[in-house]
Amino acid sequence: MRNFLLLCSLLTGHFIAYSQVLVKNINPIPTIGSVSDKFIMVEMNGKGYFNADDGTHGMELWVTDGIEAGTQMVKDIHPSSMVGGINFQSVNEQWVPVVLNDKIYFPAFEDGNGIELWVSDGTEQGTNKLIDINSNGGAYVGGLNNNNLFVHDGFIWFSAYDDDFYTGLWKSDGTAEGTTLVKQLYNGFQNISSFTPFNNELWFCCNNSLWRTDGTEAGTVMLQGFQSMTFGRNDEMKVLGDALYFMADNSIGGMELWKVNSLYEISELDIIPGFEGVTPTQLTVFNNNLYFVGYDVVHQNELWISNGTLAGTEMLTEINPNGSAHINFPQNAYAPLIIFNGAMWFSAYTDGFGRELWRSDGTAAGTERMTDLTTAAAGSTPSKMVVHDNQLFFSAFHATEGRQLHSIDMNDELTTHFQNGYNDQACCAGNMFSIAGNLLMPGNYDYDDEIRDELYKLGTVSNVIENMELNATLHVYPSLVKDLLTFKTEGLIYPIALAVVAMDGKVIEQMNVTTSQAQSINVNSLASGIYMLTCVDANGQRATAKWMKE
Repeated sequence: MRNFLLLCSLLTGHFIAYSQVLVKNINPIPTIGSVSDKFIMVEMNGKGYFNADDGTHGMELWVTDGIEAGTQMVKDIHPSSMVGGINFQSVNEQWVPVVLNDKIYFPAFEDGNGIELWVSDGTEQGTNKLIDINSNGGAYVGGLNNNNLFVHDGFIWFSAYDDDFYTGLWKSDGTAEGTTLVKQLYNGFQNISSFTPFNNELWFCCNNSLWRTDGTEAGTVMLQGFQSMTFGRNDEMKVLGDALYFMADNSIGGMELWKVNSLYEISELDIIPGFEGVTPTQLTVFNNNLYFVGYDVVHQNELWISNGTLAGTEMLTEINPNGSAHINFPQNAYAPLIIFNGAMWFSAYTDGFGRELWRSDGTAAGTERMTDLTTAAAGSTPSKMVVHDNQLFFSAFHATEGRQLHSIDMNDELTTHFQNGYNDQACCAGNMFSIAGNLLMPGNYDYDDEIRDELYKLGTVSNVIENMELNATLHVYPSLVKDLLTFKTEGLIYPIALAVVAMDGKVIEQMNVTTSQAQSINVNSLASGIYMLTCVDANGQRATAKWMKE
C-alpha cells in the first residue's frame, strides 16, 4: 500500500490532503473485505463497536480503539456457521446497536433461538443473550422482529414477537428481570418505528398507526390509523414547538404532513389538495422551522419550509428550475438534512453541474451550491456525510481521481483527502463515524487492490508521514527559522507542488517549483512553532521535512 500526502487545487484554494490509514486487515483473503455498505459503529467508553466478517466466523461483533492491536472480535456469537451472529442482510435490515449504562445492546442470531436481544460489556465473557422473548426457536422466530432499538428515560424500547404470536411494545432497563412487555399491539409480525419523545411520553408508529406510551399498558394508546405512515425508520417524526410532525396518508389527500399537539389533537396540513400529496421526507428542525424534501408535479423534488401552519408552508426555493433536485437521493433519501456550522447540508442535482454539495441557512437567498468537483454531467454525487473535528466530511467523486474523501471546515475551506491507487468505486463505501477522536470508515484504498472494504481511519499528518516511503530528498535550513526558510530538492520530476503545512494539516502557503536549485520562502509572519515543508511531483515521488519557526 502507498500512503502519501498529495497537494491539490480546488474551488476555494489550495489544500493538502490527509491519507487514510488502514486500522486492520480483518479479512486477510485478497480482494474480500470484512466490512460492507451496512457498516454500523457505536461508541462505548472510548471504543467503537461494529459489525465485521473475518472470513472465518461470519459477521460478528468487533471492537476497535483506532489501532491494529486494539481491533478484535468480541465474541463468536454464532459459532456453528460462517453466516455470523449479526448478519441480517437476508432480513433486509441494518444491524443497529444502542448503548445504555456502559453496555452495548443489539439484536443477534443463534441456532435454535432466532434473533433475540443481546448485551455486551465489551468482553467475550460479558457478551450474552439478555432474554429469550420467543421460545419457539427457528430461523427468524426469535423475539426481535426488527432492529429499531431506542434509548429513552433509562430504558431500551423495542418491538418483539412473543410466544402468543403478538407484536408487542417492550422496554428493558438492561437486565433480564427488568425486560418487560409493555403491551401487546397486534396479532402477527408488525414493525414499530419512529420512536420520538414528545409531551412527556414516547410516540411511535406501528402498522401505519400513531401510538403514544407512558410506559404502562393502560397508558399505551393508539391515536389514529392511516392508509400508510412513514417509511419505517427511527427519524421520521419531529417535534417543533408544541407539536409532533409526521408523514401520513389517510387515503383521501395523499401523503401529506400531519401534526399532533399537546392536547392530542391531530390535524393534516393539506399542502397539495387532491390525491397527490407533497410526500414530505427528511424532516429536519432548524432555526425554529420545519424543513423537509417535498414533491409537486410542477417543481418535482425540492426543499420546503413550514412554521407549522398551512399558510406558512411553502417551497423554500427552486434549486433545479428544469426538473427535480433529487435532494440526497439515492444515497440518503430518508435521512434528515445534516446540520453543520449554522446551516443545513445536503446533495442536490442541477442541470449543468449534476449532483453536488449544497447548503442552506434556511432562506432562499442563503441556499447555494458549495462544490463543483467534477465536470461530469452527473456531478460528484456527495454522500455519507458526517461531522468530525469541526469539519463536514463526505464521500464524492473528483474530476480526475475517482471517489475520494472530502471535507469542509468552519471557514468554508474545502479539502480533498486524496489516496493513491484505490478502487474508485469503493472509497468510503459505507457509513463513516466519528468515534473517540477518530474518523472511522470502511474503504478500499489499497494500491494493488488486495485489501478491500476494510476498516480505515483518517490519518493525521504525523502518522501519514511515518507510513511514507520517501523516494526523494528535501533539504531545509536553518532548523530554527526567523525570516527566510531555504529549501533544496533532489530526485524529483519538475515542476513539483510544494507547501508549507501546519501540524494540524492546514496549508499555509503553496508554490510551484521548477528547478532543483535552492530557493527561499519568507515565513516571518508565521506564529512560533513546528511546521512542515512537503512536496510531490506528477509521478508520485514525494518528500517532507520538519522545521521550527522562531
